[in-house]
Amino acid sequence: AMIFAGPTSEYDVIDYVANGDMVWICDGDEGMAGIIYPTSEDEDCGALATPYTEMTAYEGPCASGWIMSDLVEVLAG
Repeated sequence: AMIFAGPTSEYDVIDYVANGDMVWICDGDEGMAGIIYPTSEDEDCGALATPYTEMTAYEGPCASGWIMSDLVEVLAG
């Protein structure tokens, strides 16, 4: 699936994830989901379960971007 630089498919495609790859949903907007995802099997994306009281950009070691939300299956919530 295509990963976009922003919350619409009009943004540039910056990466791809395969069906079954694990991603973390951090935001959502009109059919798009803001995600964080590892770029290798052994990459640790940091403390993603830590809640934040205000919006902040992800600054961890993993990649981030936007994906069409109908391509994401929520496994836990």
